[in-house]
Amino acid sequence: MSLRLLSLVLVLALFGALTAVALADVGYFGILAPHFQSWGAAQVLADLVILALLSCGWMVQDARAALRAHHACGRLVRGAAVSADA
Repeated sequence: MSLRLLSLVLVLALFGALTAVALADVGYFGILAPHFQSWGAAQVLADLVILALLSCGWMVQDARAALRAHHACGRLVRGAAVSADA
């Protein structure tokens, strides 16, 4: 197992454990409630939601572009192979 994969698994396991403890302690709405007690906390929540939405949008756009590039390269390679056989 590579160090990169091991680090990812460790971070996900620790974050999952933290989430489980928080949910067991205060529940789902208890995690969100502090963000509505002041304008500053609401701003932090809004920033995180906006960041998450933009990040997801960019990842989808990049994945679609990579898929198009992959298919375009595949067509070029297959076309070159057919031309070389002729």
